[in-house]
Amino acid sequence: MARRAAGPALATPQERQAGLPAGVLVERRAQHPGLRLSLHAAAVAALLWPLRPLGDARRRRSRLMLQLKVIGTADLPAVLALQAQCYGPEFLESAEAFEAKLRAARHLHCSYLAVVAGEPLAYVVSLPVDDGQLPALDAPSVSPARAPRTLYLHDLAVSPAGRTRRLGHQLVRQVVHRAQDMGLTQVALVAVQGSRRYWEHQGFVAAPSPLAPVVAEKLASFGPGATLMRRALTPA
Repeated sequence: MARRAAGPALATPQERQAGLPAGVLVERRAQHPGLRLSLHAAAVAALLWPLRPLGDARRRRSRLMLQLKVIGTADLPAVLALQAQCYGPEFLESAEAFEAKLRAARHLHCSYLAVVAGEPLAYVVSLPVDDGQLPALDAPSVSPARAPRTLYLHDLAVSPAGRTRRLGHQLVRQVVHRAQDMGLTQVALVAVQGSRRYWEHQGFVAAPSPLAPVVAEKLASFGPGATLMRRALTPA
């Protein structure tokens, strides 16, 4: 699911005046307890800082940084591979179905692939929909929304390695922020494979019954245990 990124460290006044990155003086004082936090020491540290090689731990952290990229058609092989890791055969969609959803939300940047150290670990596919519109599972075509109020989170898949990093939470948060930026009023989804409790923890609630006939028909394509859920949004 999603890892919360730690905020950047704040530089001390001495570091700011010397033009140092945050944490230089703290780190150097830890290495040399006698080092005073003076402007002279800061100036010396500033001269030495560029010459310090990256430590092994810092190199590992840089390689493990999370990248969220907007999904394009070139990413579909990675998306299909992740889908196969996360869903039973009755829920697998074709590349054609994914392409249809991406086309319906072209240039809106609301589907994301989570990549760590060059390896795709999770994805989310979402698209704006009109009231009463719900893309059926594996639909080969999807009409673009004309006056949407809802961002439909169609698919979230997180690999086992991505779950240890809580990438799902990160991707859901990204979708919610994108819906707010687009001025939409809610995010909707279909919970399958017993995931209703997970989505409740993310702020979603089951849509009240009865559903409109056209929505109920589309929902039925996801199987008897599927639940339509919604999360109301506050303006960004």
